[in-house]
Amino acid sequence: MIDTKKSPLLLDLQNDLQNKIQNSFLKRLEISSISVNEAPNDCAEISPMLKENKPLIVMPLLVYAWKNDTYKILDGTKRFFNFKHANTSHCQCQILPEPVVEENTVALRTLLNCHRQLSLFEQLSFIGWCISFIPQEEFFGSCQIVGIDRKKAGLLLSLHGFDAQTKSRVLSNEIHLENAESFHALPESDKTAFTGFFRSMQLSMQMQRDILEWSAEIAFTKSQSISDLLSDITLVEIKNSDNYTVPQKIQKIHELIFSQRFPAFYKTNTEWKHLMRKTLGQTHGVQMTPNPYFEKNKLEIKITLTKGEQAKPVFENLASIPSDTWTALICPIE
Repeated sequence: MIDTKKSPLLLDLQNDLQNKIQNSFLKRLEISSISVNEAPNDCAEISPMLKENKPLIVMPLLVYAWKNDTYKILDGTKRFFNFKHANTSHCQCQILPEPVVEENTVALRTLLNCHRQLSLFEQLSFIGWCISFIPQEEFFGSCQIVGIDRKKAGLLLSLHGFDAQTKSRVLSNEIHLENAESFHALPESDKTAFTGFFRSMQLSMQMQRDILEWSAEIAFTKSQSISDLLSDITLVEIKNSDNYTVPQKIQKIHELIFSQRFPAFYKTNTEWKHLMRKTLGQTHGVQMTPNPYFEKNKLEIKITLTKGEQAKPVFENLASIPSDTWTALICPIE
């Protein structure tokens, strides 16, 4: 049974936040009196308006009193850095009434922004808060409150316990969250080699998973590192070639690593494709698809016709294929 119990603490914080916002007030504060907690990497991104020297009209920062007449930001970190970049001395702030408990600010910030898609950084920060402050049985139900589904919450929970390099690569979108566990298992040098090799390519989640898992298995079998594997001259030539687009490079690299991981299947599949093309010859509108990995003796044939009279020659050509050729196409592995 899936546990959907929600944290009373989080629900209380949700209600308290609504009340504090209703009773907040506006005030212009000196930029120097405002500080931030942990900030995501993309806070360094500057608004296009500022880059073009256009007036910047933004919502007030949401802040709370800290100490010695200073304030901390609850929401608006990116806006704050934009102000600093523009050398602004003061900015408009919406000040929450006291008290605001410092240890709950991550939860408050998440509740405040869960109406939109939270960034991975925000989600991971919330997971960290949950680990520290709510019971285990309330974890998944509490994640549901802020829009994090059970599957993703589980992945983020695992990521929270991984090393700093794995977290950094996931947060920078170099490694898909779904592949973090496989990446985490690699030695540090292989992590660096993998992300360095593929940094200029946007691998899909499945493509990245395949290459990660196959590379690790090949390296183990050959008693070498993934760093050594990715230094292969053929892989490097594909990566650096000007004759292929990035998607073509990814496909060729994927195919080459696949051939090294499954050499027997790759050889059989290559021979099967050659036989299929030779057999069909000039027969147009016919596609043959074998059972995946030739696990079963089965062949799917798709025929595309644009006119009824095309059917007879197609079926005649198929009927003329020798029996032993059909056997080789249907069951290439004895």
